[in-house]
Amino acid sequence: MEEFERYDLFKFRKLIGILETLGGAGLIIGYYFSQTIFLVASGGLTALLMAAVYTRLKAKDPVIQLIPALGLLIVNAAIFTLYLLT
Repeated sequence: MEEFERYDLFKFRKLIGILETLGGAGLIIGYYFSQTIFLVASGGLTALLMAAVYTRLKAKDPVIQLIPALGLLIVNAAIFTLYLLT
């Protein structure tokens, strides 16, 4: 909650939580049942994580706080790209 207030994103916290949950569920469901769902979920999470990294950079957070979002961004972008090419 404090992070959302700090970044002036408090009004979007529920939306962000829902999108993260849908993205994670979409990765799991899509992996087993539908490549389209998998691609949409990984693409959505990639976009969400790009926004997270941008927000942290804009706030001039220490690199240590940037690492989790950046790591997940790289993983999701790789998943999206590899599945898009297959």
